[in-house]
Amino acid sequence: MPTLAQPKRRRIHDRAYMARVRELPCCLFGEDCLGDVQAHNRTGAGLALKADDTETMPLCVRHHGDLEQSRGVCRSWDKSLKHDWQDAMIAWTQRRLLKTGEVF
Repeated sequence: MPTLAQPKRRRIHDRAYMARVRELPCCLFGEDCLGDVQAHNRTGAGLALKADDTETMPLCVRHHGDLEQSRGVCRSWDKSLKHDWQDAMIAWTQRRLLKTGEVF
């Protein structure tokens, strides 16, 4: 039986939201942060799909690299822990921005 092509999902882009995320402290605060805070998109979406801008968390340059390269503080994290932690930090970021009335 032939399969039907799935419509391509459109990614949500929100530059203002990303700018507000970059104003928050690094999610690994107290862990020897270094560099400016960046908005990290959720990893592991599969099929080279990048997550929506609303699925981001603030990470300093050091921890952004550590998470993506599984080094430093994230060295011993397995895939499951990395995904669970990202989910928790994205939720923390969204709650923090909702509390200030600056999101959605």
